[in-house]
Amino acid sequence: MMKKILLFAVLLTLSLCGSLIGIDYKHVRDAAAEAEDLRHSKYDRFTETFLVEQRALAGWDFLPDQRCARDAGAVLNPMIEWDGDVSQTEWAQRNRGVEPIKLPLERASIRDAKDQGWANLMAVIPTEGVDFSWWDGMPQSYDCWDIDTNSPRMELILETEATDTPIPLVVEIVDWNALRLVEGRRTGDDRSALEALRGWVRLLMSSENLVNVMIGVALLKHEADHLQYLDGIGVTVPDWQGMDHETVSMLRRVALVSTAYSGLYTPDDYVQVSADLFPCVALSEGLTLGSLIQTEGRDLFPAQMEKLTAGLEAKGQCRLKALRAKWAQEHDLPVTRASEFVCSVAPTLSCFLSRTTGRAPSWTRPMLAELAMSSMSDFPFSGYQRGLSR
Repeated sequence: MMKKILLFAVLLTLSLCGSLIGIDYKHVRDAAAEAEDLRHSKYDRFTETFLVEQRALAGWDFLPDQRCARDAGAVLNPMIEWDGDVSQTEWAQRNRGVEPIKLPLERASIRDAKDQGWANLMAVIPTEGVDFSWWDGMPQSYDCWDIDTNSPRMELILETEATDTPIPLVVEIVDWNALRLVEGRRTGDDRSALEALRGWVRLLMSSENLVNVMIGVALLKHEADHLQYLDGIGVTVPDWQGMDHETVSMLRRVALVSTAYSGLYTPDDYVQVSADLFPCVALSEGLTLGSLIQTEGRDLFPAQMEKLTAGLEAKGQCRLKALRAKWAQEHDLPVTRASEFVCSVAPTLSCFLSRTTGRAPSWTRPMLAELAMSSMSDFPFSGYQRGLSR
């Protein structure tokens, strides 16, 4: 009798486990299918517009060309802030005493003046006595900016996720640029101020980092504001090819959406789409987010892996020294982003096992990887959608 009871208990347990696995599998499968449909719809909707706008922007001389003969990183990286505590790194100890970039005015006063209009900024912000020689000299002395040269990134990237590795915080550059344009107007030499602006845009866009590219776009927004202001007061800058607000917005859209075409998250039938204007920024984002996936999980994306590998092996192309090191690092971390994505919808067995064991269960692991990729492709298209709706 006891054997029958034990057998019944075992069968009941197996049956319950099978039911739980079946329910869990169906939930994750349905979530993955829904996410895949949504992801594909964004590529279907925006890719052609992206290609048209990318072609329209080709030819601007500040766009990155991957050459790096005179790198500003060795000088500039110790002068800037980094997002995160890097004070305990050996890099920070070596560079202790380097004078950081500081604004000569309170940032709030610059922002407040700008919020009231560009003409107000030109009228109320004082620049007498401010030394702009370092600002003008940096883009004259250097033609690119490697954020991995003499920076904390190489020291920290193997110890942290790529998404948590420090990147430059360069908002001061935006405010310094506003001050330089005010100085150019005060002295009647708008051209020199605009030339310095474009030089900084080149440095920012050569850094192979999306945040820096967005700061470069912000400087070009300043250029559009300034040229509009000059036109209103009857001042022209001879032979200056300016970028208007509409083109600046287009550039921002294209830079963001470029990152959608060089990642594990790119659908198979869009892998061959080329991010011609920002190939290294696209590769940077693909490597950053792809490194969150288990090394073995990357095999689920053969076409995407082939493109990433080709990008890494292309001669004379992207530097990305820190991300190359991270990408080559063998690891078996859980697909945390995918499991959290599923758990936020409806917690199931996969969530419990992922959190308690550190590994996704075998029956849902491929689908969890797909879910992770779907969630990672949201950001560039959300920005693009907002841009087109304006």
